Amino acid sequence: MITGSHNPKDDNGFKLLAAGKPFYNEQIQNLYEVILTSSWPNLPDQFSEDPTTTTVNITDKYLDRILHNLTLNPKLKVAWDPANGAAGYIMELLTRKLSNKNWLINSRIDGNFPAHHPDPTILTNLTQLINLVQQENCDIGIAFDGDADRLGVVSSSGRIISGEQILCFLAKDVLVQNPGATIIMDIKTSLAIFNQIESYGGNPLLWKTGHSYIKDKIQETKALLAGETSGHLFFSDKYYGYDDGIYAAIRLLDLLSRTRKSLDEMVEELPKIPEPIEIKIPTKDTIKFAIIEQIKQKLMAKNIIFNEIDGIRINLDIGWWLLRASNTEAKIIVRYQPNSTELTQKFVSQSNEITESSQEQIVIQEIKHMLATIGLKPSVIKEEELEEPNVNWSERLSGGEKQKIRIIQAILSQPTLLIMDEATSALDPVSKQAVYTLIKEHLQRDYIVIYTDHGEDKGFADCSLRIIGQNLVESYELSDSIPL
Repeated sequence: MITGSHNPKDDNGFKLLAAGKPFYNEQIQNLYEVILTSSWPNLPDQFSEDPTTTTVNITDKYLDRILHNLTLNPKLKVAWDPANGAAGYIMELLTRKLSNKNWLINSRIDGNFPAHHPDPTILTNLTQLINLVQQENCDIGIAFDGDADRLGVVSSSGRIISGEQILCFLAKDVLVQNPGATIIMDIKTSLAIFNQIESYGGNPLLWKTGHSYIKDKIQETKALLAGETSGHLFFSDKYYGYDDGIYAAIRLLDLLSRTRKSLDEMVEELPKIPEPIEIKIPTKDTIKFAIIEQIKQKLMAKNIIFNEIDGIRINLDIGWWLLRASNTEAKIIVRYQPNSTELTQKFVSQSNEITESSQEQIVIQEIKHMLATIGLKPSVIKEEELEEPNVNWSERLSGGEKQKIRIIQAILSQPTLLIMDEATSALDPVSKQAVYTLIKEHLQRDYIVIYTDHGEDKGFADCSLRIIGQNLVESYELSDSIPL
């Protein structure tokens, strides 16, 4: 299958199957080596026959299959947003077949994604759907990503239903007729959801995040249902064990049609816990897995028990946290969830104690990366010097270069408050842009920048105000003056 999933429009890729099983990781690398090293002695210069192409239209069969045995309340009002992705044409046909009331937007397939980016886990991408749900008093809104293998859901009140909550609802339904069935969830799933599925009589199983990992585990364990926090849902119960977002949506409508409860009422029945918090720490692809291994060694030295199925996951009395290297980005993913809001600060401090030494290594790598970005030669700064807090730069660097280093060190030291009083006035335009880029790359960090330069530096000032708005949005209205 050729697909870029929810990635930006200039990305593309392949999903491969071999003998009915996922083909990934080492298998792809081995195939690559075979291609490079084989001499292919029997390969003809020219094929004797022209290749043939067979086109098979399975649209009608697919629609009939996913609608088979569907229970649908004709009064159910549904809003759909395929986000100009691959599901658009199928959704136009599907909504004509459904007996309920449906509203469909962004169904024209367009790889430029003119309405919004096709990733339903991001709030801004659901704004249009939420507005439609509330405008038409719909019972549910359903969005898909670019290749429609996952979905996002909003309730009649505009509440976003998380991927793990959807999995929990569907698992409860599957377990009614299949008590004791294995339900797989990815490593990022909340402990509360894991325990809830267990309370329904299921056999919950945590596994690695990733389409291919989950499919392999389904085949190994004969699980009837699997899901990821990102919205991938894999049904083996009455289906084929792969992540079909459209079929998952049909199963959810079937469930809603057989219950007298709204989505909001179903959510209220789940345990009340804070939303998981996820932070992405930029690093390099070449070291991200080594960083996780370094932290594992530190934990083992302290005799701390952890789950290492996919990164490091630790369950504590006050909550749980996860560190893992991203499969698709040059980032370390930090995800944590305290059992209550009051425990958040205590929880973060415990997590920081574990990760402190490796965080320093990440900062060192980022400093070296940014030095290269702004044009300093690698020979100017040595790694061992970066580890020393009182480096004397004056003997080797010009005034502008020293100012670059000061700004970089200040930003990457993760201060609570960073005041830059005309700090870039000595920098040339290229260096100013480099500093602006650095701050943009660290919007996820929990610090505030007050930028007091005046004049023509509008882009940099706007960037710092966005950081202020992100960190204080719950406390203050963003205005010309920010109270501190």
